[in-house]
Amino acid sequence: MAEPSPHQIDPLSLAFQSRGVVLGVLLILVVASFAVWVIWFLKALQLARMRSAQRDFEEAAASATSARELEVIADQ
Repeated sequence: MAEPSPHQIDPLSLAFQSRGVVLGVLLILVVASFAVWVIWFLKALQLARMRSAQRDFEEAAASATSARELEVIADQ
């Protein structure tokens, strides 16, 4: 039994030589992977902005002297 050459098992060469349904599935996977990374990056930015806003609110709320002042700070 002959062993397969490394060139035949190389995933990149297999992907570049694919056609039809296999190529379609690979393209869908690449697009989905890209979309996941974009969503992850945007969510990380959103969480950073929310943490910053929360920190600013807590600092402003700590200096509030009345309920009305705290209400104004919360509305902002």
